[in-house]
Amino acid sequence: MIAITYILVFHFCRRWLSWEVNFPKMISMTDFSIDVLPSQFGASFQRARKARKRSQIWVAEHAGLSRMTIVQLEKGENVGLHAVMKALGALDLGLRLDTARLNYDDIRRMDDDDG
Repeated sequence: MIAITYILVFHFCRRWLSWEVNFPKMISMTDFSIDVLPSQFGASFQRARKARKRSQIWVAEHAGLSRMTIVQLEKGENVGLHAVMKALGALDLGLRLDTARLNYDDIRRMDDDDG
């Protein structure tokens, strides 16, 4: 059984991925995590926002959302998938579906990223 998980893709200065359906380019994640809790997702989003020196108000305005929605997202509260996608898009981020099992290529890629 292969479990599918959502992974926040936010690390900059890593390999760029291109999607076949004209999604914005995203950056490969180096901190691989099988299970992502909503609170972890929110904290990762907040770190990515702060790393880009963007305020919650800026993200909200560029995503067409309220600041309260961004606050809720960063707390790991349920804001809905469309709100998550809009907020990620405002920061030029995205989600990637990945299998919960690591294969040899995944392990080698992580090792290559470490230097």
